[in-house]
Amino acid sequence: GLAREFLHLKLAGILGQVAGVVIGEFQDLKENEPNVEDVIQEYFADCGIPCIYGYPFSHGPVVAPIPLGAMCSIDADSGIISFDFTMG
Repeated sequence: GLAREFLHLKLAGILGQVAGVVIGEFQDLKENEPNVEDVIQEYFADCGIPCIYGYPFSHGPVVAPIPLGAMCSIDADSGIISFDFTMG
């Protein structure tokens, strides 16, 4: 589940290298899986890495494109993601 994935990223040193994390939607979670909010709190509440979740990147009725390679800014307080599509 999600907790196992974040633990792997943490142990591999990946979480220490990111400036922020945006997580998509979760559907059809198993009853024995930890609550998504609890897992996110466990890994991001005290580390200073901004994290927002619930974005329609996949698995839901709306699928927003993810512009790979584009610079982006996230505001975890307001839940806003903005992409910079200028090339140059």
